[in-house]
Amino acid sequence: MTLAGVPTDQQADTFGESLVPLLRDEDSSYKRKFAIAQITEATALITDKYKYIATTTGPVLFDLANDPDELRNIAGANQPICSQHQTMLDAWKRSHGPALPPQNTEKLSGSE
Repeated sequence: MTLAGVPTDQQADTFGESLVPLLRDEDSSYKRKFAIAQITEATALITDKYKYIATTTGPVLFDLANDPDELRNIAGANQPICSQHQTMLDAWKRSHGPALPPQNTEKLSGSE
């Protein structure tokens, strides 16, 4: 919304931090070294090297440098990396609260 010129006091409530200072190459307090993606059954933590996904059926880990197409789950052979990423994910969840509730689930289930 900032890039579109919408004044801050007229912007809708947002979740997260603005990336505008990074895009404008301005000094920024934005220091996070990972991204989070959430869907109903899983939460992913993505760093420059790994994508860790906490699912209801167990962890998934991809080495993005050596497997950019995310074809090989290496979680079983890399438990220390999974534990480190789960710790980061847990800390993020504590600081940001619960996952956002799914929207439009009736459309997803075909019950319209």
